[in-house]
Amino acid sequence: MARLTRSSIKKNKNNVDTIVNMNISQKFKDIKKQENKKVVVLDSVSKENSIFNINSILSIIISYTNFNDLVELSTVCKRWNQLSNPIIHRSVKLMRSRAIQNKVHNKKFNKVAKSEAEVNECISNLKKFAPLVKEFRLKDSIGPNSAIEFFNTFNFITILTITHLNISQDQFILNMMSVAISKIIRKRIYKEAIQLPSSLTKLTLEDVYEADGTDIFHKTINSHKNLIEFRCNSFYLCNFIEPFQISYSTLQIFGYSSQRHRNDEQLHKIVDNNIQLKALDIQLNQLSQDLITRINQRLVNLEGLFLTKFQSYPEYDTQLEVKFSKSTKIKQLRLVFDKLSQSSLDSILVNCPQLNVLEIQLPKQWLLWTKSISSNCKNLEHLTIYPSHEFHGQELKDFCKEFYNSEFLKNVADSLTKLESLRINGFHIFVPNPLNFDRFKNFKNLKFVQFENDLIIKKA
Repeated sequence: MARLTRSSIKKNKNNVDTIVNMNISQKFKDIKKQENKKVVVLDSVSKENSIFNINSILSIIISYTNFNDLVELSTVCKRWNQLSNPIIHRSVKLMRSRAIQNKVHNKKFNKVAKSEAEVNECISNLKKFAPLVKEFRLKDSIGPNSAIEFFNTFNFITILTITHLNISQDQFILNMMSVAISKIIRKRIYKEAIQLPSSLTKLTLEDVYEADGTDIFHKTINSHKNLIEFRCNSFYLCNFIEPFQISYSTLQIFGYSSQRHRNDEQLHKIVDNNIQLKALDIQLNQLSQDLITRINQRLVNLEGLFLTKFQSYPEYDTQLEVKFSKSTKIKQLRLVFDKLSQSSLDSILVNCPQLNVLEIQLPKQWLLWTKSISSNCKNLEHLTIYPSHEFHGQELKDFCKEFYNSEFLKNVADSLTKLESLRINGFHIFVPNPLNFDRFKNFKNLKFVQFENDLIIKKA
């Protein structure tokens, strides 16, 4: 656009100069200026026409360019610089390597001083690109004041991951992983809870541990209003699910994992009051009949259901009887717990007629389960199978051989005609004969078979 406009202006400037040299009246000059403006506008309109606009094509090409080449490319011209900068500066690195820090900073600086100097230099050098920075991964410990200055500067970040840090409740910011929140008594920065931005739509908390007295952190985390996706994964009890126990209309995806969970009351309320949920991922030490039944009865819009039971002592496990009374819209299903009765499995699969992705753990008595899968999952495209966690040593080896030579694998091509991928985990101790993979040649749509880490690509 700039090039066309300059050429047009230059051409019209020559015309104006001619008119000036001829000493014509000011009236004609004004008329000529109006004509110049029209020419510039017409050039702009034609340049914006989709026929001439190749910026989108260039952006796609640039997005696949090596980073170092991309930096060089940005120096070619202003237009290429404008196209490449959003990719170059989409994320920002807070600190350079420790070796570089030792070279450029005063030797008298300790580790903390070097880190603070790095943060200040990062802010100083990159603040002009702040509107372009959309992703950031915080993995280095920095002081509260530096953290505040950094996030005040780079306030257009939309994807934030915090990992492997021990920070105070004044510093947290929103993917948090392996984070311990401690209490501050003196020199508090914030004395009141902060309201999370209304634009926040995804929040992930993984192994977040709260010490006593961190109520401000707790209130701030729970101040969200418009989440679409929430996940909390912790060995400890997750104390951040209270907001979802009443109706939370924007929530579409809810994930909860805890090995210390003992009371289903909170989960019952979440299921009862959020019938709009599209995906539910629950991982617990125990999965109750009441909870699974509620899920079927209440979550009528569910398209993804992921149920995982953590391994425990088999003698303490009891078989679960579950009946799905309603047909569902479920397309993706994970059942990773093998203490489910045969009739319960049949009930679930029969009521998932749209199912195309299944991840399942087989019990010790697995033959009837494979028959149920073959009979009830005709639209299945992706299948992942795990052996029972009760199999060990020689018993596991025997299962692997028996399953590998079972009627299920021999006949699955006829029963699951739409199957595109088959993953069978737990077979790392048993290496199948490659010649036996000829049995998969009858699959019309199968693209690959995977036994643990051994991937066999089916040729077209």
